[in-house]
Amino acid sequence: MSHAHSTTKRRTFKWRSTLLGRGVMGWYNGVDSKGKLCPNSSGYFTADLDLRYEPQTDLGVFLRTNNIFNKDYQDKLYHPAEGANFLLGVDMTF
Repeated sequence: MSHAHSTTKRRTFKWRSTLLGRGVMGWYNGVDSKGKLCPNSSGYFTADLDLRYEPQTDLGVFLRTNNIFNKDYQDKLYHPAEGANFLLGVDMTF
C-alpha cells in the first residue's frame, strides 16, 4: 500500500517588515517677471511600511501601507500624490 506524502513545507512564524522613507528637496519651475525663481514644491518626506507573514515557504500574506503619515505633496508638476493608502494581498510560489 502506498501512502501520499504532503510536500507542503511549514515554517515557524516568519514575519518581515520594511520601512521605506523618501525625502525630496524642493524644486523651482521658472522665474517671475523680476527674474526670481518661483518655487513649485517646498520638498517633502514620506514613509511606506510593508508587513509580511509567511506561514509556509511557498505562501505569503502582505500588507503595504503607502504614505503612512498622509503627507500632501506633488510627485510631478501639478500632479498631487495619493494620500495614505494600502494594499493587502497573497502571493504563492508553485
